[in-house]
Amino acid sequence: MIEPNIFRAYDIRGTVPEQMNPETVRAIGKAFGTWIKRRYKISNPRICVGRDGRIHSTELKDALIQGLMSVGCHVTDIDLSPTPLLYFSSTFGNFDGGCAITASHNPKEYNGVKCVERHAHNVFGDDLKTLYQMIERSDFEDGEGKFVTANFLDDYLKKLHSILNFQKPLKIVLDTANGVSGPFYPGIFKSFGHKVITINEEVDGTFPNHEPDPIVEKILVLPGEGFSSRHSVQQSMVR
Repeated sequence: MIEPNIFRAYDIRGTVPEQMNPETVRAIGKAFGTWIKRRYKISNPRICVGRDGRIHSTELKDALIQGLMSVGCHVTDIDLSPTPLLYFSSTFGNFDGGCAITASHNPKEYNGVKCVERHAHNVFGDDLKTLYQMIERSDFEDGEGKFVTANFLDDYLKKLHSILNFQKPLKIVLDTANGVSGPFYPGIFKSFGHKVITINEEVDGTFPNHEPDPIVEKILVLPGEGFSSRHSVQQSMVR
């Protein structure tokens, strides 16, 4: 049984595996795929799917894709990707919808699904409640979807360069908190000519250094004064 309280205001989120598990996420995929089909009156919606770096995100992403394909969605898997890249990809690729497997800033025990429709418009509020009701009734379409993989990072980078203009190079320190942004944003800033010092850049879904929540005051400390990042910073400065 799926708990209704995981369907929140702007996403679907809960603890793994009690609230979020492959069975739950597969059902969410079926409901979202059905909702998109009916909303746009199309038989085979194109949906892009990405994930963050949590230790259970790959398994949940695969379950979501299975659910989407079972109702007729053609899925493009962009795999590891920050949510902004997923949103960009869904728009740039003219997809009918997109889903990110992520629990954002929540602790490691959590995971979730963020859904968007065309033009990366967020699916939230009453529409998320509708997805829950569809799951409760097993109100799903039938279909047969297809699966491909893609990478829109180069297109994302070109877009950023077309809209951002820096008058001079900057010195930037990035603490990516062992999250999904580690493999992406240091390189993006460097492509603008900035000097980048990275902290906790390695993706580790256990978040060994601190929680990925930027508003928790205890993690907003200098390296070496509150968490075990001194070596990481020193190595980053040498590179």
